[in-house]
Amino acid sequence: AAEAGVVMAAMEEALREGISSGAQLQLSLPQGMRWFELSVSRKGPVQGLDTRFILLSRDITERKLAEAALLEQQAVAHANQVKSQFLSRVSHELRTPLNAVIGFAQLLLHDAHARMAAGQRQHVEYILRAGQHLLEMINDILDLTRIESGDAGLKMEPVRIAELIAQSLPMVMTQAEAMGVTVSVDTLKLAQRQVMGDERRIKQVLINVLSNAVKYNRVGGQITVHGSWQEAEPHHVIIRVADTGRGLNAEQVKNLFEPFNRLGAERDGIEGTGLGLVISQRLMDAMGG
Repeated sequence: AAEAGVVMAAMEEALREGISSGAQLQLSLPQGMRWFELSVSRKGPVQGLDTRFILLSRDITERKLAEAALLEQQAVAHANQVKSQFLSRVSHELRTPLNAVIGFAQLLLHDAHARMAAGQRQHVEYILRAGQHLLEMINDILDLTRIESGDAGLKMEPVRIAELIAQSLPMVMTQAEAMGVTVSVDTLKLAQRQVMGDERRIKQVLINVLSNAVKYNRVGGQITVHGSWQEAEPHHVIIRVADTGRGLNAEQVKNLFEPFNRLGAERDGIEGTGLGLVISQRLMDAMGG
């Protein structure tokens, strides 16, 4: 067996050199696979007739696991660095022509609006919407990449969470009003509460979640925003955003935070990139929330 070969090789080295150390082998034991490191020394002199040995083995399983975890962590960090560098380099090349497409589509709609037929205007509007959607996706990919590489640029400071909720709501109210969705807010308990976080990033999370509550709601539906905290953890606030949409089944919930997974919403014609909640989750983790 390979394990026996390792032991025999260590003993042969000790026979020639007087001592052998550092040989490693893996054994299957009742408690599972374990790693051992061998130290073998010859009892008699190297050229003598005494070929007895002293063999010591030390369980190094924990060390091997730590080394493997470190190597995996280094590989992931290197992969993220390469990914970040690649996306940073190509982002300019992607966004420059894309901004041109969007800009010229806007010019066509503005300057030649009266001279274009209805069908032509519709085609230009399609170009404009598709270009804006693609630009949003590129920006989201870059944002997610920066967050995952630890470069979210967080500025942690005390912020009044109720004020951030009030500032975030107008960003989605136009869309809510267009769908006839009413919004009720109960953040009185948070009126004077402060939390540690990055103000810009917390607003980004709030707007993402509130926007989803509108997009995936029903016409004439409702959204409820409620703020509270648990007595056991008074330094943590809880913000609940509830809507009257159709919700998610258990299988969809499992895949909720997979990048680009729209959970079937793309078939309903609801625009999105499948990155908003992923970015929100990563940001909350980065801020300790």
